[in-house]
Amino acid sequence: MSTPFQISFQAPTNDPIQQYLSIQGQSIYDIVMQTYQNPEMLLTLLKDNGFTYIPTGQIGVKYFIFDTRKVKNLPLVIYNFNTNTIYKTAFDDFNPELRDDYSYDLEDDGTISMRD
Repeated sequence: MSTPFQISFQAPTNDPIQQYLSIQGQSIYDIVMQTYQNPEMLLTLLKDNGFTYIPTGQIGVKYFIFDTRKVKNLPLVIYNFNTNTIYKTAFDDFNPELRDDYSYDLEDDGTISMRD
């Protein structure tokens, strides 16, 4: 069985930008913890990967880039990748504040606004 991760900290690289391949069932919150180990990096992860909204459901399989210079606990991230530890939480798709039948914009200052 192949690993779902597309990152190797063992290979020599000078590039701090790395890729992570999410797995089915992960939320954006799982992915920010998988890559940055810091929920405060959510907006950075979203912006760096072209999102203009905060996804409320499961992400599915998608490549994400992240900057290892901004990782809060790099040894833990390396350990998780090397041991194939996956962050995948159970969640309820219903969120009364962010609904799928409305459109939202992620503003430059980090706030979320609803489109008319």
